[in-house]
Amino acid sequence: MLKQIPCFTDVEPPSTRMSDFFPLTKWISVNLGSNPPIFISAQLSFGTPKSTISRIQPIQDNTTQETAEVVVVGVRNLMRQRALLFEQLEALRQAKGKKEMARAEANRLKEGGKTVEAKCKEVKQENDLLKKELEDLRASFASQKELEEEYQKQVYEMFFYGYQCCMKKNDITQDTPSFPSNDEDIAPIGSS
Repeated sequence: MLKQIPCFTDVEPPSTRMSDFFPLTKWISVNLGSNPPIFISAQLSFGTPKSTISRIQPIQDNTTQETAEVVVVGVRNLMRQRALLFEQLEALRQAKGKKEMARAEANRLKEGGKTVEAKCKEVKQENDLLKKELEDLRASFASQKELEEEYQKQVYEMFFYGYQCCMKKNDITQDTPSFPSNDEDIAPIGSS
């Protein structure tokens, strides 16, 4: 039974065009109703609003002159829309330019921040080094002062030892010399 129907018996090669499966446009036929009759086929995309299609339908009652006027008005409208679109495009380009300038400024500031951060780190390291040197100098000064005190102590001990040796050598038993004198203000001759 199916063999009698041509679509089942005649094998057509499979279509490779996407438009066969998913057409992106649709054809609308409009009769302009003049003498002789004029038909217009408009190929519109599937996203075309119904308001546009509804504007095409009343054209059927217009004459060729009226239709031309409608088309001219439509073209002028499209030209205005095109001009507005170009203005918006120019504004978009300017905004992109400003955005790029801001991005470049941000990158420059970022690099400057990294430079300042590196300098800050370098100054901090130098500050730490100077603090360490100061601590070393203080420790060195303290040890030098201790050595100086030790040296002075040794000098006093040597002086005292020499003094004691001198006393023993000269057979002096008391530390304070006694001078026989009646006058307290007059020093004996030869003593200094």
